Amino acid sequence: MTSDPKEPKDSSQPQPDVPEDPTFVGPAHQDPLEIKRPDSMTAMRPIDIVEDSPFVPMTPVGYFQDDGAPMTELELQEDDGPTEMVSSKLYESIQSADVDEFGKRYQEFGILARGGMSLIHKALDRTLFRPVALKVLDEKLVDESIHAQRFVHEAQISGQLEHPHIVPVYEFAHNKQEIPFFAMKWVKGKTLKAYIHSREYQIGSARCLYEALQIFMKICDAISFAHNRGVLHLDLKPSNVMLASHGQVYVMDWGIARTYQELPAQKYKAVEEPVRITEDVQEDKNPVLGTWNYMSPEQAKGAIEQFDERTDIFALGAILYEMLTGNPPYLGELYEILSKIQSADIEPAEERVSDVYIPKGLSKIAQKALSYKPEERYNSVESLKRDIDDFIRGGGDLPVRQFEAGSVLVREGEHGEEAYIIIRGRCRVFKRSENRDVVIRDMGPGDVFGETAVFLERRRTATVKALDEVTVAVVSHDVFEEKMLLGSWMERFVKTLAERFQELDQQKMKQLRENEQLELFHDLLTYLHLYNESDDDFRMQAKWSPLRDMLTKKLECSAIELETLVERLGVFQFEPENDLYYATSSALHFYLKRRGFSL
Repeated sequence: MTSDPKEPKDSSQPQPDVPEDPTFVGPAHQDPLEIKRPDSMTAMRPIDIVEDSPFVPMTPVGYFQDDGAPMTELELQEDDGPTEMVSSKLYESIQSADVDEFGKRYQEFGILARGGMSLIHKALDRTLFRPVALKVLDEKLVDESIHAQRFVHEAQISGQLEHPHIVPVYEFAHNKQEIPFFAMKWVKGKTLKAYIHSREYQIGSARCLYEALQIFMKICDAISFAHNRGVLHLDLKPSNVMLASHGQVYVMDWGIARTYQELPAQKYKAVEEPVRITEDVQEDKNPVLGTWNYMSPEQAKGAIEQFDERTDIFALGAILYEMLTGNPPYLGELYEILSKIQSADIEPAEERVSDVYIPKGLSKIAQKALSYKPEERYNSVESLKRDIDDFIRGGGDLPVRQFEAGSVLVREGEHGEEAYIIIRGRCRVFKRSENRDVVIRDMGPGDVFGETAVFLERRRTATVKALDEVTVAVVSHDVFEEKMLLGSWMERFVKTLAERFQELDQQKMKQLRENEQLELFHDLLTYLHLYNESDDDFRMQAKWSPLRDMLTKKLECSAIELETLVERLGVFQFEPENDLYYATSSALHFYLKRRGFSL
């Protein structure tokens, strides 16, 4: 007869040793100050299950320490051959089993994990032929109404939070012993905690950090959804986030969640579709619930009246902190953790792991979420996620500066210590040539400027002016050293490219000046040809003021600047008293010959 996982076991039979998480402050630990942490570990949690088949019977015999190191390994009891979705041998055993009413629905494969007030079993739904996780209230707590009440609330909350990143609940029921349980989606994978402490996750790796932030964004989506339904999780931590085998992310364990009709951090915005739970039949006398390593100050004090969305945001900051450093914000023995919570003693991520590069912008985001005072944290998960998204898209790690339309961002000839990335708005680049401004190009969002002066430690080669309101990300020389590995072999490549770019830029400017001079010469000569007032065969002359007015408008320069440009051609002369300009045939012949024109 197939055993019922909810019924009391025969005490003579060996039971799997499934310890609780000693850092979780729950029903098993009514007085948090009396929690004693085992000497060899800071926090224990069930090992993550990774198997070849969803139906391989298993015996959980191992757990991870809080630093991710396995204490023992998981023993898998393999079938004789490869297991299909539902093997014929398994199907036959299901059909022929002598089972009770509960056993007709679920076939159990052993205890996977144990929490503060429940056990997790892996089972097969005999009706739908799918693996499920059965969460069963600890039989020792069945007669304690507060724990049974909390267990029911967890099932009700999880069942109503239908979201891609929240594990679905299929059914809530009682077995024949009247022990409540609920069936959930079986998630094949590992916890975020296991991923962070695995060999594949390298602190400081850009690739690993990018993948972790993608996971973090999905966690934010789930919690934001829950908040909008009036639910606070209150026990967010990496071991309560499952990463499935195909990239799915699930927020787990809503056992101490609370429901609200309003969102205090958002000025008591009413919840549009609040989650419904059965009314409390007994007041919870233990207000301190959660996990110390990730707990906000107000949660550690048991100040339930201060709980709001920012309480979860603190825990999200703690998860982000662990992604950056490999450890939660609070480490040490319980008395040390309590002292750090009271003093808000959380060192910045880049100081915790000074031997690897931690983006300061990302560290600041985590630090803001971990602020001691709730009002100094993000007021919504959406705003936290927005900053993370900005960081991922680029520029999130950089300070931002704004300029009004017409402002000069950089000026030609000045020393440059910063480069810029345009986030919003348009800019115009121009150089001073022949006493006037020559437009080089216009730029928009995504364009970069000012980098040459930073690379080569030289003066600016052009002026950049804002055409409208402009927002830029500022890249300092120090950031270039961090990001571009200046001071190493990479520096030589970068500087060589910058020098070649500057040479090409100078050649371009020289060619541009020559082209402008030819165009000016053409305008002056054409006007002389059309409006020549001289009877001398060796001289042409015309009124200067009409042409001057046209050219100053065309070239966007003053009359004095225009006359300087004309004189530099070495061909044309002025008679101001007669408002004339003229050119001799010999001067024209010499200029054209010097330019390579055949006459």
